[in-house]
Amino acid sequence: MITYHPKPYPGQVTLFRAAERLGGNDRDPFLGWDRVALAGVVLEEIPGNHATMVQEPNVRTLAQRLRARLESAQAAAELDAQPRDSRMEWPRRADPSTPSPSAEPPDGPVGLENWSDGVSVPTSSRIT
Repeated sequence: MITYHPKPYPGQVTLFRAAERLGGNDRDPFLGWDRVALAGVVLEEIPGNHATMVQEPNVRTLAQRLRARLESAQAAAELDAQPRDSRMEWPRRADPSTPSPSAEPPDGPVGLENWSDGVSVPTSSRIT
């Protein structure tokens, strides 16, 4: 194993790691997977240590999180398998500098509140 050098993996890796670490292995939270998985590592901490995370009751948490990750991956794979023209996409303008048609009411804009995350939500509306 010492001579094995893993090749980069283009996808994302989910690491199911024990919350209690034996032997003080706290230096690398991703256990080296962040150097292999080019799209990043999702860390799922499971209660227990290396041995007890696969025993009751901790194994139930592991099973639930593993099931959720597998279902998510399956849904993504099914979406990727669909033909491009059957997916819903936002319409694109040919020239981004061309203004898009206005969706505002004729008597002026609807009041908007800008949140810190960049999302605008209506705060009032006009009745004409």
